[in-house]
Amino acid sequence: MIILFVFYIHVVAAAAAFTRRWQESNWKEGILAVGFLVLIFVVGWQMATFIMKLFVEQRGFGPWLDRDALSLLLLTVMEGVFTTSRRAGRGRQHAPPPPDPTSTPRPAPRGGRRFSSLRAASARTPGLPGSARCTVHPSPCRKYP
Repeated sequence: MIILFVFYIHVVAAAAAFTRRWQESNWKEGILAVGFLVLIFVVGWQMATFIMKLFVEQRGFGPWLDRDALSLLLLTVMEGVFTTSRRAGRGRQHAPPPPDPTSTPRPAPRGGRRFSSLRAASARTPGLPGSARCTVHPSPCRKYP
């Protein structure tokens, strides 16, 4: 019964992870989130089983709480700690560091310099904005000097 409950929790978590990532980004991100959850589940289950084999016999503590159920419970606790720590770290936002008063400020870039190569290319190519004559307008284009 414990094993079934743990599997049910993971199925619900996979559906929630897919839905949340699908709504935030797209369906591919949702599939990626479910794949990550499955990967953590499979690897974590193997690690938890290895740890439980060191400390508990196969019978465990009764018919409802054998070694497999204990390893799944340990896995669920480890995943809960991992998920909680990830969510807590995501909520923190640090302010950017204050500017250093001893450093010299960088000059702001000039507006014309940024697109000078684009303007030169468009001046050589007929029909592009900024050329001597546009194919759209019979008069010279003054929109992009």
